This record gives sequence, C-alpha cells and structure tokens, in this order.
Amino acid sequence: MTAVGARLLDVVIPAIGSPAGVALNAGSELGMLFPPPRPTRRPHPTPPTLSA
Repeated sequence: MTAVGARLLDVVIPAIGSPAGVALNAGSELGMLFPPPRPTRRPHPTPPTLSA
C-alpha cells in the first residue's frame, strides 16, 4: 500500500489497527509529534430511580 501527503492519515493510520502516533516533518525545526490518542472511558449509565 502506498499513501502520500494528506492521504496518510486517512489510509495508513486506520490500517495499523491500533492507536498510533504521527510525526510530521521530523527532520525540520518545525517538526511536530502527535502522540497516540488515549482510550476514552465511557461513563457508567445512571441507574433507574425507584419510585415509591
């Protein structure tokens, strides 16, 4: 598979199958690192209230 430019984030990262970080322009002074996303925690559902 080959992907270049803007398609990299759309094609390659989802194909990895797990959270992954991305380094952009790693060899320049303007390079940036985007770490892998943290897993989100789903809130617990609110238990139903009992009416008397």
